[in-house]
Amino acid sequence: MDLIKKGTFHIYNTDYKKAKVYIDQLQKLLPKHPAAPMMYALNINWSQFPLETDTDEFAALKNHLLTALERTEVKLEKDEDDIEGIFFAMAIHSWLAQFYDEDGSTFKALGSAKRAYNYMKKGFDLTDRSPEFYFSTGLYNYYRVQYPESNPVYKPFMWFFRNGDKALGLKQLKIASAKALFTRAEASMYLAHLICDMKRIPYPP
Repeated sequence: MDLIKKGTFHIYNTDYKKAKVYIDQLQKLLPKHPAAPMMYALNINWSQFPLETDTDEFAALKNHLLTALERTEVKLEKDEDDIEGIFFAMAIHSWLAQFYDEDGSTFKALGSAKRAYNYMKKGFDLTDRSPEFYFSTGLYNYYRVQYPESNPVYKPFMWFFRNGDKALGLKQLKIASAKALFTRAEASMYLAHLICDMKRIPYPP
């Protein structure tokens, strides 16, 4: 946990080299755990942002994600209720869905999104065991209501999905921004955007 905290601190402060030192140590300590390749991917993403899909850096990031996914699947094969496995599977499939969508691979994107949603649903009941799930659950609760409000054409399809709660979603994002480890920076970023939108304050570029 100490290595993860130090590594993520430097990742989110865009100090690529210092972050890599701690991630390398984590990889040696836990060579079969998904945390290190996930952090390698985060490190590339934050140090190279915005990242184009036709670059060597993007290829390296994607390879790290796939390595993390392989290790995650091993954990879930042993125990389908493994809380770390559920979190990493949800996070990795969500990220892959985004990348496939940006790359124009629609069917792959849909497949990854479906798998991510299945793990996200499990995470709804795991917030009391891991603050990481406050991020995904908070996003879901907020956008489950906001998205069809902003895009009425999708309202007839929303009955497939569990109901949301915007106020609860914001509260959960605040908890994630204060207590989560992997998702703290993302939770803070989304929360800042949402608050600026609600108050009609221009968000800094």
